[in-house]
This record gives sequence, C-alpha cells and structure tokens, in this order.
Amino acid sequence: MSVEATIRGQLQTLTSKPTSLKRKPSNTQLPYVVLELVSGVRGYTIEGNDNTKVSRFQINCYGRDYVEAKTIAINAYAIDQFTDNNIKRITILNERDTYDPSTNVFATLIDIEVKEEL
Repeated sequence: MSVEATIRGQLQTLTSKPTSLKRKPSNTQLPYVVLELVSGVRGYTIEGNDNTKVSRFQINCYGRDYVEAKTIAINAYAIDQFTDNNIKRITILNERDTYDPSTNVFATLIDIEVKEEL
C-alpha cells in the first residue's frame, strides 16, 4: 500500500469524514478532508541512496463553519508520531486557518512531514 493511501486511511479513521487525495471526494458535501503531497526527496549519504524518503503533505480539513473545520483538524492531529512498517515517523509542522467567502467554506490546513523507508 502506498504511503498516501496509508495516511488517507488513517485520517479517515481519525476524523470519521470522507477523505481523498488531491481533490474533494466525489459526490460529497461538507465536511471532508483532502490530503495533498507538497514535496518529497529521497535520502542520500556519501555512500549513495539510503532507502528513505522525506515528504511533506498538507491535510486540508474543510467545514461549514470554523468550529467544524477546527474540530476535524483536532481529530487529525492524532496522526502525529504515527508509524507502521514503511512509515517511520509523521510529524506535524504547521497549521493555519482560512475562509473562502465566495464559497462560504472554512478550512484548517495542517502541514506534516513523513519519513518513510523505501
């Protein structure tokens, strides 16, 4: 299973909300969660590839109001320090709140770093 799929599954379990990769889950109304890969780089040492990768993801928690978006984000925070066979560490780096007045959608955006074993 890919790292993205593993994280998506964990977020769906933690938040109890529809969760998808890159875009709003199809045929879904608010609230929901979107996971997006921001960047990733493979690890190298002087001896070459060290079979690790460090990636940054953004977890976007969308709600009908500020409290709903923030509550979803608080539940998603439990992913901090998650590990499994391939994921060695997930660390929460940053968070910010936003609002789009044209759609009346509130969001809490969480940046995470994921270290994985390849």
